[in-house]
Amino acid sequence: MVNEINGNKEEQQMQKLYMEYQMLDQQIKQMEKQLQVVETQVIDLQGIVINLDEFKSSKKEAEILFQIAPGLFSKAKLKDSNELIVNVGSGVAITKNIEQAKELLNKQLREFQQFRVQLSKDIRSLVMKAAEIEQELGMLK
Repeated sequence: MVNEINGNKEEQQMQKLYMEYQMLDQQIKQMEKQLQVVETQVIDLQGIVINLDEFKSSKKEAEILFQIAPGLFSKAKLKDSNELIVNVGSGVAITKNIEQAKELLNKQLREFQQFRVQLSKDIRSLVMKAAEIEQELGMLK
């Protein structure tokens, strides 16, 4: 009878640990997807900052390609290569020069990089917890 009770407790403990392991695994996978999105955004922002430098050196009245949507462009003549219209939210747009726009983008870039570092730390922590549970499960078998 005592062996039966101990066996039942071990089985319940294994089930509990296995469920916790599965939840951690799901969380890790979701956070890894989020990390990929953040990494893509970091790369995109870095590219935009570089493009702004190239844009700034464009001459007035130069013919440029204007992106309407990804993969869809139109030719246009450049009126001013030092001012940009920046959407600041809620349908409001303001004029900024190239340097101000770069400052804004670099601030966003730093925020994404900090978030990426924190997300990576969180993932490592969850992976370590999952490894501990995996080890406990191995001992209970």
